Order: sequence, then C-alpha cells, then structure tokens
Amino acid sequence: HRYDPNTPMEEICRAFDWLVRKGYTHYWGTSMWSAQKIEEAMRICENFRLVKPIAEQPEYSLVVREKVEKEYASLYETHKIGATIWSPLAGGVLTGKYDKEIPQDSRGSSSLSFLVQKYIAPENIKETRRKTGALAQIAKELDSTPARLALAWTLKNRDVSTAIMGARKIEQFDDNILALEDVKKITPEIEARIEEIFKNQPDTEMDNRLLKKIEPRRKIATA
Repeated sequence: HRYDPNTPMEEICRAFDWLVRKGYTHYWGTSMWSAQKIEEAMRICENFRLVKPIAEQPEYSLVVREKVEKEYASLYETHKIGATIWSPLAGGVLTGKYDKEIPQDSRGSSSLSFLVQKYIAPENIKETRRKTGALAQIAKELDSTPARLALAWTLKNRDVSTAIMGARKIEQFDDNILALEDVKKITPEIEARIEEIFKNQPDTEMDNRLLKKIEPRRKIATA
C-alpha cells in the first residue's frame, strides 16, 4: 500500500511482470505512490518491455483531492492509468454520522483512525459539521443521502475507475450502491454548490501554464 524505498524500482517492476506472465494475476497497480515514482516505473517497464501498472490506488474524497486532481493529472492521458480510490466518504465523516456525537462503534471512536480524528478534532468539528450539514441539505433536495451524494461526486470524475466502499453493514452497502444512479443528478449547478461548500478545488491552472512554457524546451531536447 506504499512505495517500498528499500527495493530497487527495476526489481519491483520485474517481480510484477513475472507474476502477470506466469498467470498468477492479470494486472498490477500501485497505491499511494507519487507521480514521480509512477513515471519512473513506466519508464523502466518501457525500457525492458515489462508489463506496466494500469492503476493507482489513492485516497480521494470531497475533502482530499490534491493527488487525484492535480498530481496525477498528466498520468491519465499519457499512460492511460486509472484511479482506484479509497475512503471516498473520508472514513464516514461525509455521511454526517459525526454531526451530533461520536458513535462508540465508529472509526471516530478509535485513536488509530487518524483520518477521521483530523475532522472531528475539537478545533475542526464545528466546520466539519457545517460542511456535512450543507451537503446533507443538497442530498435531501435530490432525494439522495449524504453518503450516496459524496460517492457519486467521486464517480463523476472521469479519471476515477473504481471507488472502494467501506460499508460495515449491509444497509450501508445497499445505500452506497445507489450512488451509481445518483451520478446523473450532479448537474453543473449542483457541482458548483458542492464546490462552494468545501472550497478546496486544487489549483491546476498554474500547472497548465507551466507545462505550456516547458513544452517547447522538451521538443528541442528530444530533437
């Protein structure tokens, strides 16, 4: 689930290539790697004609967006890689389950769940509840639930191939799976309202401007 700094990248790539060619698995992917490391793996696979990774498994939700929307932006088109996201509900925070109290059987009651602890910490809980409350209001208008709307929002991103759900009860699963139908409810207007609540869209414009300035140099260098 993380890059292994103690193993040479070529060895990692060759190991997964061997697994695929032996038929032990069909594909391989990475998890929480930096874009730089994924690019390095791609170059090695191309140089030695090895099977390339097809997916990256990053954290992605309405409150965690930087890697998927900004850092990996160039990987999707260049390498046709897909994002298999985890924690699309931010450990349950986006469902509104912590709006009134912290349930004893929840992730938030465990000191090990650092993801949830960040949002329900005393200094952050008021703002978290404001945002989840506003999200719940939109969900109600759409005849949905906060969980389904938050999941649908991640699935609407064309670069998200798969969303890993964290349902712990069958009723949660039954509700979450309906997010597939709610994707179409997220119109540009609804999307704008959600953006207004969280106000955390990564600034990719600067990256695009920098790429345009660098591109001519790349052409000269490759020529």
